[in-house]
Amino acid sequence: MTDLIDVTETDGGLIELHASGMRTVEQLWDCYGRALAFPWKVENWPSFAEQMRDLSWYQAFSFLILVRGSGELLADDPGERETFRRMSSMIGQAWENSPVRSYSFTTVLLER
Repeated sequence: MTDLIDVTETDGGLIELHASGMRTVEQLWDCYGRALAFPWKVENWPSFAEQMRDLSWYQAFSFLILVRGSGELLADDPGERETFRRMSSMIGQAWENSPVRSYSFTTVLLER
């Protein structure tokens, strides 16, 4: 994990978020949007996935998203947790299987 952090930090793709600001799905979308400078506001999961699979405006070749305080993640929208996990996995696979080159895209949920 330390190597992955070092690589993404050097590359500019280390993003640290705290789940206390992502208790609802709308808060999650807004938090990711601010951290990754989304060009438009996310209003649904397909829009979130589209922007997360693009990120052409964010100059990095590898991404590591650390979500701290994961117990609070979507605490007010618990039904959305599985959707978030599924989307995160699909987004990571899309980056890894890019036709241009293979990118590292990892989301890690941390308790603290």
